[in-house]
Amino acid sequence: FEFDGMLLATGRVPNVDKLQLDKAGIEFDTKNGILIDEFMNARGNSSVFAVGDVAKSKFKFTHSADFMARAVVRNALFFGTQKLNDLVIPRTTYCDPEVASVGLNAAELKANGIEFDVYEKFMSENDRAICEQDMNGFVRIYTKKNSDVILGCTIVGRSAGDLIHEVTFAMSKRIGLGEIANVIHSYPTRGDAVRGCGDLYNKTKLTNLAKSGLSTIVKLRRSL
Repeated sequence: FEFDGMLLATGRVPNVDKLQLDKAGIEFDTKNGILIDEFMNARGNSSVFAVGDVAKSKFKFTHSADFMARAVVRNALFFGTQKLNDLVIPRTTYCDPEVASVGLNAAELKANGIEFDVYEKFMSENDRAICEQDMNGFVRIYTKKNSDVILGCTIVGRSAGDLIHEVTFAMSKRIGLGEIANVIHSYPTRGDAVRGCGDLYNKTKLTNLAKSGLSTIVKLRRSL
């Protein structure tokens, strides 16, 4: 292979070893940073809060640090009780095609013994993607078994990092996948693939009995 340069990502470590945190009774280690509880209080000294890359948390993103800080301001100054786990944090890998996700994926759901359903729309079926001749990718949404409660979503394709926000909003506001189907989307847009997953869920509610009843109603109306 020929290339101009190579980027070697070796990871990051928090800058905590020279802060003399032990003098304040704050628990930390040089690999994970400051250990925090669910309210982002530093372990060993609840008068101290820690957010962002310096704190031990699952996600090391600028946007996660931003909203951790917002939660800490509410907790520290306005008697808030927001927990770290309350934050619905999307993540995006800026490759080609982009990969974005929020919540849990299939492997994590299985590992936690959570039963789930999958609704998937491929960009090869999306008219905007077809017009742009860039049909790589898909929208894949996981819901609680026999429910429209969204557990997670993975989007692959152009602008995946933008498309993931609709699902992130739905999860943070506890809006079900069926409700997304009722939101009118501009046509043609890639975002319509997200709405399309909602259509797929709503179709599962059309039972054989409901189909039979609907067929009977149609026949009666035609006979009038």
